[in-house]
Amino acid sequence: MSGRILIAAAIPAERILLRATLASHAYDVLLASSAQAVLDHAQGDRPDVILLSETLDGSCGIELCRRLRADPETSRLPLILRTGAGERGGRLRALAAGADAVMDADTAPSIVAARIRSLMRRVASGAELDDVVRTPGLADAIDVIPHTGRVALIVPAELSCDLWRAEMQARIRGPLRVCRDDTALTELRAGDPPDAIVVVENPAVPEMALRLVSELRCRSATMRAAILLVQSEPGWDRAVMALDIGVDDLIETGFDPEEVSLRLRHALARKAYEDRCRAALRDGARLAVTDPLTGLANRRFAMDRLRQIAERNRGASGAFAVLALDLDRFKCINDTYGHPAGDAVLAEVARRMEGTLRQGDLLARMGGEEFMAVIFGCRLDQAARTADRLREAVSCAPVRLPDGTEIPVTISIGVAISDGSASGRPDPAALMAQADRALYAAKADGRNQVTVSSHAA
Repeated sequence: MSGRILIAAAIPAERILLRATLASHAYDVLLASSAQAVLDHAQGDRPDVILLSETLDGSCGIELCRRLRADPETSRLPLILRTGAGERGGRLRALAAGADAVMDADTAPSIVAARIRSLMRRVASGAELDDVVRTPGLADAIDVIPHTGRVALIVPAELSCDLWRAEMQARIRGPLRVCRDDTALTELRAGDPPDAIVVVENPAVPEMALRLVSELRCRSATMRAAILLVQSEPGWDRAVMALDIGVDDLIETGFDPEEVSLRLRHALARKAYEDRCRAALRDGARLAVTDPLTGLANRRFAMDRLRQIAERNRGASGAFAVLALDLDRFKCINDTYGHPAGDAVLAEVARRMEGTLRQGDLLARMGGEEFMAVIFGCRLDQAARTADRLREAVSCAPVRLPDGTEIPVTISIGVAISDGSASGRPDPAALMAQADRALYAAKADGRNQVTVSSHAA
């Protein structure tokens, strides 16, 4: 992805200068001079980053920032707002309006490029998360994002931080943890990992903050945290390096509790959004291999798992058994009591069987009233006894419905064993076929019983 950058400024010379700054980076550059042109580009061309000046033809950049953030179609577009040089009030207004980053109009071209690189990395890493938002079902799990979270403030060891702690705690809603820069890596290993980290540069050794950020980005407890770096004094070379090694935001004007808290608000909201998207992805992946009615593994997962088990047992001495299980006369249950009752029976049968197996054994619903179990580390006689315990667990008591109806249930089971003595690896298809043949024999012999295959795979 080369990157599409929208440059919006009222003054032609400013647009030309910014385009020249980005020319060597092979970005696709769009230009706009008015608020309407920005809105048209934002909704039609979908730029990856918007570089917005505070003044536009006939409008205010800060007001336009608010409009972009209020529109669901453009609310997540990365946006850099350029304000007047040294104007604290302008920076605070821009941050309150929703800008991802704020820069003075006279910011060095190298820092402008580094800011854009930083946001482009975010765009690239967030592409799969944006797919989640557009996926029906998964997107429903992502609710309103609070601007809160666990914050760690890392300060130079020789400085008193009592005032900073008090100022910050009054402005953030989550827990605040203060660490010294010489012990922060050790301290952050204990307790809950922070959602955001504010690193304050030591004016005597400003390079120490860069080393610390680099370490934080490679530690499992802090690698996904939002990191803000507060420079003790402006330094373009350190600023560029900080953005390139992974800080999410950079404050070049020293520690200002109000400005830091505003930037933290955006960082925490973004972190919470990304965490929930990742959780939705994990849940989606889990649901893709889970039977929704019983909560057991589904057929797809079970067959893949059986192939893995067979591969690991190539030439191994450990045996495992495959059980094919089928509820007896399940169609009669559906016809007599209705499909909701049938679903309740399946769920309860799954619960009883799962409670009978050892942790680590596999139980899956293969479809309809059919189940499969894989029992590890057992001989043929042990597998048969396990199968009989499963049969007894199902038939020991009727399934009781919420209305008091009791439904007698039995199950038939076929057992096949791979004892590890056969040459090569066990054949999953052959094991399943043997277990199925044994199951058919159990059905033919009167149901509610266990039949063991006479072959080993």
